[in-house]
Amino acid sequence: MIPYNTDLKKLVLPEYGRIVHDMVQICKTLEDRDERNRFAAAIVDTMKAMTQEKGKQNDDRKFWDHLYVIAENDIDIDSPFGVPDANAVNPRPGKIPYVSSDFGRRHYGKVLQKMVHEVALMPNSEEKDACVELLANHVKKLLTINNAEYANDERVYADLQAISSGSIALEEGIFDLPEYKEEKPAKNQKKKKNR
Repeated sequence: MIPYNTDLKKLVLPEYGRIVHDMVQICKTLEDRDERNRFAAAIVDTMKAMTQEKGKQNDDRKFWDHLYVIAENDIDIDSPFGVPDANAVNPRPGKIPYVSSDFGRRHYGKVLQKMVHEVALMPNSEEKDACVELLANHVKKLLTINNAEYANDERVYADLQAISSGSIALEEGIFDLPEYKEEKPAKNQKKKKNR
């Protein structure tokens, strides 16, 4: 009976396929060192042929390193590049730095915070007033989405003033902020087929 691939050992580098992995296992069992070296060179040539791109020069070192990775560094051959360091072949990625900010109103997001700071730096003009009104509307909409119970104009004005460090101070009733209602998405109903 033919075994299913799902029943076989998981491939270390699946891009080369099961045949190359089987060839490496056969190479590991060969007794004669010269024969093992020739077989390893043939495996590397096969790997190159499988991944060759037209007009692009292949890096031989990469294929020899991949041979060692497939063999799990348990193969005794004379590689032209020597035995690779396990960490050099499969390096661990560096830790991604996480930038933490001291922003107490996270439900508005960093983008809104940046927009408020940019508008606060603008000179007094009609354009600035229009931007402040748009920001106030957006803040009210975000408040409604986050917690509709506390979404009132006073809170919008207070939050805008706090985010802008006092640069944007609004008086109550200066803008006619609309009321937002969070709409629930309609449930998909299956249509009956007419037969």
